Amino acid sequence: MTEKNAMAQMLANDYATHPLIDGMRRAGAIDRYFNLPVRDPQQDGWISGEELFLGNDQRLRHLVRTYGQAFWGTTNAHVAGSAFIIAYLTRLVWPVIGQWVREQQVPDVTLGNIVFHQVGDRIDATAMARPTFATVASGPKTDTRTEPLWPIQRPFTLG
Repeated sequence: MTEKNAMAQMLANDYATHPLIDGMRRAGAIDRYFNLPVRDPQQDGWISGEELFLGNDQRLRHLVRTYGQAFWGTTNAHVAGSAFIIAYLTRLVWPVIGQWVREQQVPDVTLGNIVFHQVGDRIDATAMARPTFATVASGPKTDTRTEPLWPIQRPFTLG
């Protein structure tokens, strides 16, 4: 077994009962947009959110232009950029809202924890690098493997 395969197996075992992954699976059964998976470490082609959005290269500009042409039939940079932002936010906002409302936990969708899978000139998947999240103060107790992202000073109320 290669080191990469051993790491993937260890992560699969460790994440098998992770509360965020369980919550994402339950929400994903309602609609696929509510699920934000954890990246497969055996798969090549992942780009970190920091690298894509903060890197000083032309990759993001090229991806936006390609997205606009492929999905909207436009070469207009403003239209392509707007459509790209909507697609990007949809992949992040739906899982956050779904987890907050259903599971009382908020996944870490910061640029440091979001990764994109690039195939040729397009992104075909968005995932979390690690399944970390914050809990809503009135939510269920979390597993010891979770890492709260920030302290919540007062409980959220829904209603």
